[in-house]
Amino acid sequence: MKLSVDYDPYIRKEGLIVADIIKKIFGYKVSVRKKEHQDFLEFDEEFGIYRVNFPAKVVNTVYVTGNQILSAYPKSVEDFCYGVSSPKTKSVIISLARLRGLKGEDSSVLRVSKKEYERRINNLTVHEVGHWAVKNQDHFDDYAKSIFDQGAHCRDPKCVMHPGATMAKSNIYRKFLCPLCFSNLIK
Repeated sequence: MKLSVDYDPYIRKEGLIVADIIKKIFGYKVSVRKKEHQDFLEFDEEFGIYRVNFPAKVVNTVYVTGNQILSAYPKSVEDFCYGVSSPKTKSVIISLARLRGLKGEDSSVLRVSKKEYERRINNLTVHEVGHWAVKNQDHFDDYAKSIFDQGAHCRDPKCVMHPGATMAKSNIYRKFLCPLCFSNLIK
């Protein structure tokens, strides 16, 4: 499989980190390019924040942004999300805005160690791509699938596909897929 990693112009380093993670963990071929977000994000005037948009023409793409993004059905600006996956288009949007903060707060400057920041990027990338890259999800939790409309989550609390593995507490989780998720990857 081949993916494109697109990134906001001011976060080239993070775009390259995401591309490297996808190559190493999933074994996919990756092209990397700087791109403005107009295809992926729409500004929501009501909340003053970006809302995710997956146009049908954008496929096999991971878009990395420094902007904070809203969940699919926001009730307030607190309904932010770290990333969103579209299994239909095999595309992902990853927001780095809250990965920089100490407790997951929005931060334009790095407030955690470089190592912790990169660990969070790793976990979020694997988690979001995993929503469509893990082909057999029989071991996933259907309850989580009904709540998180973007895909199911693994029951193994040590797996990066578990529903909390990408949050600010990511240092207590493995940064890899559990053996069951890993054995079910789409190649």
